[in-house]
Amino acid sequence: VRHSLHGGDETLALVSCNDLTQPQPSADRAALHARVFNAVTEAVMVTDSFARILDVNDAFTNITGFSREEAVGKTPKILESGRHDHLFFEEMRQTLLETGAWRGEIWNRHKNGAIYPKLLNIGTVRGRNGIERFVAVFSDISSIEKSGARLRSLAHHDFLTGLPNRLLLIDRLRQAIRRAIRHRDRAALIVVGVDRLASIVERCGHDARDHVLMEIGRRFTLGLRGSDTVARLSDDQFAVVIEELKDVEHAAVVVQKVVGLVTAPIAWQEENLAIGASVGVVLYPTDGGDEESLLERAEAALSQARQSGDGYCFYAEAVQAKAAGCLLMGEGLRQALSRRELLVHYQPMVDLRRGTIAGREALLRWRYPGLGLVSPVDFLPIAEASGLMVDIGQWVLATVCGDHTPDEVANGIRIAVNLSSCQFFAPTLVSSIATLLKSTNIPPGLLELEIKEETIMADSRQAGLVLNELAILGVRLSVDDFGTGCSSLALLKRYPVTTLKIDISLVKELPASSDGGAIVAAIISMAHDLGLKVVAEGVERPEQLQFLRERNCDYVQGFFFGKPMPLAELRQLTTI
Repeated sequence: VRHSLHGGDETLALVSCNDLTQPQPSADRAALHARVFNAVTEAVMVTDSFARILDVNDAFTNITGFSREEAVGKTPKILESGRHDHLFFEEMRQTLLETGAWRGEIWNRHKNGAIYPKLLNIGTVRGRNGIERFVAVFSDISSIEKSGARLRSLAHHDFLTGLPNRLLLIDRLRQAIRRAIRHRDRAALIVVGVDRLASIVERCGHDARDHVLMEIGRRFTLGLRGSDTVARLSDDQFAVVIEELKDVEHAAVVVQKVVGLVTAPIAWQEENLAIGASVGVVLYPTDGGDEESLLERAEAALSQARQSGDGYCFYAEAVQAKAAGCLLMGEGLRQALSRRELLVHYQPMVDLRRGTIAGREALLRWRYPGLGLVSPVDFLPIAEASGLMVDIGQWVLATVCGDHTPDEVANGIRIAVNLSSCQFFAPTLVSSIATLLKSTNIPPGLLELEIKEETIMADSRQAGLVLNELAILGVRLSVDDFGTGCSSLALLKRYPVTTLKIDISLVKELPASSDGGAIVAAIISMAHDLGLKVVAEGVERPEQLQFLRERNCDYVQGFFFGKPMPLAELRQLTTI
């Protein structure tokens, strides 16, 4: 029996020789065969034609954990792992009956429950009445499988960064296209060229270059969504596959983030290395319908970006122009705070029972040079994706608290401020608000923080911890845009919420929509049962106001009372 040692290059040969010219006693032959049977390192299992185990060797026990006494009389089912279905074994049986042999890899279960792969050879022994015995010889190939898995990993991943390589990227891009077709989505491929690597090698050596590439790979992995594929294409190129792409603006925001991740200084020994980035972008299905054409055009766009010196290039010219505006807006936002281009407008919140202004909601505006006032719908997604929202949100909080006068404090006028998702989950939120309230002498109960329903539901456990800390601080907590998500009033009772704000989409159709009216009435009634106040936003018509008044809604706001306006204009309003 010739046996190759797995994991090594040596080959052992175990040879049994009988001199047929010299007759030997049958007892001697039987003893020799038994020694050979137990000397081989492969497991040997002999069964009858009904697959009942008749005998096994010592290697069988070593590999499977079952002793000879435990195995004899049983069937090979004691080794089944559960990984192979009935069809697999039926095809194996048919092959044995037709050819007299079967060979392949199969997963077995050890006596201790561990699952392992084995290389199995089965032969048949025929007699006068057909098949009389099955002889199975197998070996544990776990070490080979592990080596194979490592080789497959090395074949599909970049050795330096551990990221997927070009081969795996193409496969991931192919899968992304299939998902986009199935869900009627869009996708983007971004190819990033890392600039100034040659100068770093000349000045600091190859170790510095490797450090830079590994750091960029780490930043991409941590800084982008887990659902995005990040790969290293070549020495100085990375790629990012963006799935579930919303629009061109979304792609532009990701480009801006990618550039920021690459160009942030990288520490090396005693200095900070300055890195440049050029980016080529293609969109699916606009710029190509398969992975090869998308990759080819993304690299062409990258080449164009490097030649033009613009830093980025979208493959389609029309898209490039639109994205350029978005990226320009992102750059402008970075300077907006220092240039004092951001401002706060306020919309009154009216107490329906008293007919007076009970508070005001702060709404951010941006006076963008050359364009005038820019709607938050246009710039807030860019601010959030660019990592600017926490700083901007803190500025808004400081501004609205600074705007509140002692008389307004004495009259109990509330101020409501929206918190973005990233601001709400920021580790410094509670401490920064506590410091701000103390420095401005604003009673915590007059500050109402509005958190979107979807933000709370995205991570309900962490949201609960943050909400509890804010409640201990004494601020009021409002769930914004309520009624459009998947939460329930009973679930929200777990949190220290004081107010529900009915989403504008439900108020818009009142009172014409019977379904919408029933939902709004139910929210108001159930919220009151739970001790919560209710605000309806988006009130524009008298009939909407009358409907809400009849259902005992507590507060309303909307264009019926006034659009968002500068604070000086709002202070001229006292009643409705």
